[in-house]
Amino acid sequence: MDTIELHGAHGYLLHQFMSPSINNRIDEYGQDLALLGEEVIKAVKCVMPTDMPLIMRMSAIEYIDGGYDVSHSIDMAKRFKKAGVDVFHVSSGGEGPPGERKPQNTPGYQVPFAKAFKKQLELPVIAVGKLSSPELAEATIEMEMQIL
Repeated sequence: MDTIELHGAHGYLLHQFMSPSINNRIDEYGQDLALLGEEVIKAVKCVMPTDMPLIMRMSAIEYIDGGYDVSHSIDMAKRFKKAGVDVFHVSSGGEGPPGERKPQNTPGYQVPFAKAFKKQLELPVIAVGKLSSPELAEATIEMEMQIL
């Protein structure tokens, strides 16, 4: 393998622990929403080759009513970066049916989230979200180069 990616988006287990709307625990994992993610990252990093990058996929925002926004996910990501994440794969939603806030589902609609992660974390990012046309993919790469 060339890399490992931890899936912390779309309602998967790590995402459930990071979400103040989903995590109802009253123990330390409910009080510190980044704790489980940090522990998993550190456990994985200690058994990976030192030159192998660790990717983490995250939902930048949640679409459920009361779901978190991008500032919450970036705060989590800062802690995950410190724990050892090398690249963030930035998506959104997937934790439940959308409430009042709905995904745009238009070409490139999630790219601004990846751009925010890139700017705040100064790490490589993977952008997703209907990047199927070569022109849009090229424009997304060009925008990334302007952030550097």
